[in-house]
Amino acid sequence: MKKILAITLAFAMMFVFASCGSQEEQNTEEDNSATEVSLIIVGDINDGGFNQITWECIDSFCDEKEISCGYYVCDGSKIDQVTATVDEAISKEGKLLIFAGSQFEKAVYELQGKYKDNYFYLIDGVPNDGKDYKLAKNSIGVLFAEEEAGYLAGYAAVMDGYRNLGFMGGEKMPPVKRYGYGFIQGASAAAAENGINEEININYMYSGTFEASDEVQAAAEKWYEDGTEVIFSCGGGIIKSVINASDAKHGKIIGVDTDQSGMSGDIITSARKGINSAVEDVLKEYNRGNFIGNNIFKYTASNGGVGLEMANARFSKFSEAQYNDIFEQIKNGSVSIKKDTDVENVKDLAEGNIKVHVKK
Repeated sequence: MKKILAITLAFAMMFVFASCGSQEEQNTEEDNSATEVSLIIVGDINDGGFNQITWECIDSFCDEKEISCGYYVCDGSKIDQVTATVDEAISKEGKLLIFAGSQFEKAVYELQGKYKDNYFYLIDGVPNDGKDYKLAKNSIGVLFAEEEAGYLAGYAAVMDGYRNLGFMGGEKMPPVKRYGYGFIQGASAAAAENGINEEININYMYSGTFEASDEVQAAAEKWYEDGTEVIFSCGGGIIKSVINASDAKHGKIIGVDTDQSGMSGDIITSARKGINSAVEDVLKEYNRGNFIGNNIFKYTASNGGVGLEMANARFSKFSEAQYNDIFEQIKNGSVSIKKDTDVENVKDLAEGNIKVHVKK
């Protein structure tokens, strides 16, 4: 199976087959490798989370089915750059275009009608122009109930004895916000359930990036120095910076999207969403010649689409039985969790003795 890996020069000084940006920023040497299934991402493919698990799933499936595949990196917020990347993928026999992240919503909104002979699969979003949502016959959107996974993470952290928490998101986007909003509500619920009278503090910020950086590491180190015990790292590659900070300051971490326990012994659990299932489900149908366009698929606790990593968790008090109990309550709807669109300010979610400190 031939694969093409498109990586911007900002990520690696290596042979580049396709990427976004101006012609001057690209290596112009040609490559004719086919990418029938083309993944388009923002940030680092080896982020240890969302991008990486999506690519690994695609790569494994295509390898088994002998379908060519590859990935491309670009700025999802710039429609002209996304269009150029799509053109490049199509020129290399790209048929199924998979977009990883809600950054691509506006681009897919425009492109799905322009390229009617191609299939568009948007993970973490629904095509829209900022006002109206539209799915064509050749496009699919998938959404996850990140607020439920975040709720479980916050609930477990407080139940395990942590009283000083941190939420460090990537870019301020709906999926990231849902994780954070759920995290606060879960912590509040655990505190109320256990009659905890002491104050529970939650530092809260969006780093503005999904990539590791010195700035993110410095912010995480400062949080740990000031007493934060565990940081919910919710921004793709920024977890690498948070891990560096936890190594230096002996803190703890909650991972995101997939089981990240293997990245560091400081990761006590991960808020997971079923990216594997979401990717595999569509790939299987595509391979059967049955792309179910004009549909939105939703993955929630009720269908096993989100959860908390327990098999490789490093809790000292929070038990499997406690997890199963709260998960079942979310699954059957007896727990109501607000989304990012339900409140104007994240501080409005704090109840009782929960104190949210929004950082910049």
